[in-house]
Amino acid sequence: MKSLTIDTLSLLVTTKTEVSLSTLEKELNQRGYSLPFRPLPTFKGPLTLKKILTERIPNLGAVRYGEIDDICLCIQVDHRLQRAHETLVTKAVPRSATGPDFKKIFIGSGDDYGEIVEATLRIVPSPPHQHRLKIVWPHQDQKKKFLKKFWGSGVAPSRIIDKPSSLFIQLEGLAEIVEGEKRAISSFARGTKGKVTSLK
Repeated sequence: MKSLTIDTLSLLVTTKTEVSLSTLEKELNQRGYSLPFRPLPTFKGPLTLKKILTERIPNLGAVRYGEIDDICLCIQVDHRLQRAHETLVTKAVPRSATGPDFKKIFIGSGDDYGEIVEATLRIVPSPPHQHRLKIVWPHQDQKKKFLKKFWGSGVAPSRIIDKPSSLFIQLEGLAEIVEGEKRAISSFARGTKGKVTSLK
């Protein structure tokens, strides 16, 4: 991708928003990185970065990495002001240093205020180790007890899918950390009569 630029020091990628999420992820993976964004399973078919930004599509990895407006550091927007075409570029510096965070006006607003044509996003090194768990409980009350312990434990999964009487949890990072988090989750699950299954 000629329009893709990676800052390996700051762990940022700058790209045109017309790129599909799958293409962007593939290009990043080839360089040893990943975009910490995974759409909900309900979104099928091709998904572009522009659609993710303009519709503020939820991130399955939000617990660990935040939503798309947290991952997106700055944007370039083509907008119309008093019938004149202008380009607005938000700054890639902390919000506290620049006043209001103008990018949040555009992210999630559709094309009402302008078209997001380029974005700079945070990336992460490809995780060296991943592990997925499925937990099933006989009753909802048992699952609620698990969640109370889980959210208070400090474990930060990269992805979590919540279903009526079950959870799918993905852990990633150094093998030792993932193994420790897996043991903690399994202990919480057994304490609430949950059945834990490791998935490949």
